[in-house]
Amino acid sequence: MGLLSIYPTLEFLSWGKALKAGRVPAVDAGKLRRIRSIMHWELVGVVLLILCAALMARGVGQFA
Repeated sequence: MGLLSIYPTLEFLSWGKALKAGRVPAVDAGKLRRIRSIMHWELVGVVLLILCAALMARGVGQFA
């Protein structure tokens, strides 16, 4: 999940110059779609991580 967040973070940081100038950053639709897709995959990863942690805390998957 950490690797997935690199691309959106770099994009958000690149918008800083336009935001400081009081302008809205110009982002094409394809790039916005790609960022949104990556962020959705990150959210899926977080949900799976929490689910696995809850299952592990209950002893699911322990062999003995």
